[in-house]
Amino acid sequence: MSTSFRSRRGFTLIELLVVIAIIAILIALLLPAVQQAREAARRTQCRNNLKQIGLALHNYHDAFGLFPYSTTGDGNCTNTTGLPQVKNHRGWALLLPYLDQSPLYNQFNFSYSASDCTYLGSAAATVVVPAQTGTPVNNNDQLVSRVLTALLCPSDDGDPYYRGNSSAYHISAASFNSGYYGAKTSYDFSIRTGSRCTLWNNLAIDQRRLFGQESNSKVDSMKDGSSNTVAVVETTLEVYDGVAPRWGYSNHVGQGVDLFSTSSRKINDWLCCGWATPPFQQSNKPGRLAEWGTPGSTHVGGCHVLLGDGAVRFISENVDNSTRDRLARISDAQPLGEF
Repeated sequence: MSTSFRSRRGFTLIELLVVIAIIAILIALLLPAVQQAREAARRTQCRNNLKQIGLALHNYHDAFGLFPYSTTGDGNCTNTTGLPQVKNHRGWALLLPYLDQSPLYNQFNFSYSASDCTYLGSAAATVVVPAQTGTPVNNNDQLVSRVLTALLCPSDDGDPYYRGNSSAYHISAASFNSGYYGAKTSYDFSIRTGSRCTLWNNLAIDQRRLFGQESNSKVDSMKDGSSNTVAVVETTLEVYDGVAPRWGYSNHVGQGVDLFSTSSRKINDWLCCGWATPPFQQSNKPGRLAEWGTPGSTHVGGCHVLLGDGAVRFISENVDNSTRDRLARISDAQPLGEF
């Protein structure tokens, strides 16, 4: 009985390498497209976050007739403003019910401090509310250490907590030792950082931003028009000098973001810092802003801003300096160019 054998031919080594090379090329071509699609989705979510913040601001305004402050009872500023109490509260806490965070809002004790931050730990600015943060009576630290996804840009992979060792940025020493770290925000109120310790009402009309220290602005405060005024500015979760803002409490540098502080501090300014020698030459990486309180994002080419009318715009990092300046001011009566 004869048995016939049919020869079976497999891939040669060269053919196999060619197939692998083709697959690698296809992956190399497809991967950027997939990454771009994912970033487009994250960027859209970032815009939606700001739109929800805009709705929250206007719903709050409808309920109370004014916008929330950016900060109140700021311990960093007590020496210059003579405020009777150091509470270190942020306006974001007032917006919690309008950001689907009513349970968190109901737990927050507005009679107590949100943090124990004072001017670089100076004894001259002490927390004089009934109980300091981190004590059994005052558990506000457990609330302001909660990350709120509605206040985080999904494109930014920075640490959403401040875990550094500077006591100027902690909630309190007791809180830090108990594992409660300040929760950051990717968006913050538009303020004038150069005068962050001047009460908002004491600023010249043409110097005011929409928010500030003890601010009580209204829709009709935007004399330049709500569509020409910035309300909230995007920033990054990591910075070289200082620390990114926390939504729940203020501290040495945690009062807001200034779209235009000086012409040398632009959108997406990655080189630190004006005080360095030589200035603006310190090496840094994109996605980590040089200085606190400055505008920027991990999106390529600029950052988002929320305007006073609730619209969200993406502002190019190459926008004219005067345009940024006029967008930041609420009542300077200056014409606004294209942006």
